[in-house]
Amino acid sequence: MLSTLASQPRRAALRALAAALLVAAGCSCPPLVESYTSPEDTLLAWQAHLCRDDAPGEYGCLSAGFQREMGGFPTYHAARTALLQAEPTTAWLFARADLLEHVTASARDDAQGRARLSLGSGDERVDVDFERESWNQGQPLAALLGSQLGRQWLTILKPPLAPEQLAEVRGLHLEGRWKIAALSGLAPREGPSP
Repeated sequence: MLSTLASQPRRAALRALAAALLVAAGCSCPPLVESYTSPEDTLLAWQAHLCRDDAPGEYGCLSAGFQREMGGFPTYHAARTALLQAEPTTAWLFARADLLEHVTASARDDAQGRARLSLGSGDERVDVDFERESWNQGQPLAALLGSQLGRQWLTILKPPLAPEQLAEVRGLHLEGRWKIAALSGLAPREGPSP
């Protein structure tokens, strides 16, 4: 069974947040800038996709772990559609208001690769959790670091490349991206993961 809204109090919190954002909301979509260098950038990318009704783009802003918890894209799409239909004012405002102006609290732990932005007004808030993913099979970069006798190294798992492709490799670029790991009001499906 799919759970899209955590509870009636959560729905009330979303309505209160919507009312607080209504004054500042504009009528057009925010610019679409695909950047995941900070939790704030990821939130803005997700918002721009939401405004354009681009569910696959929104899904791309979610961490691999959150995608697994949701049970894949079809489940995310169903949950997001139900949430947007149940809370159309909130959905419209999330898509168009300047969300960064409504960040009431933030926490970031770069060592653990975790962050949280709380959006809201007064006592009402919506929490968005983030995790930093590395390009390397969704593993945190810290898990790939090794150390012994004062020396450190980075383990890199080579992707499957044909010899001719490998011969053309001239460099290696390491990058981590902040992705949405949880969004209050949008709950993963109930039951065991596949």
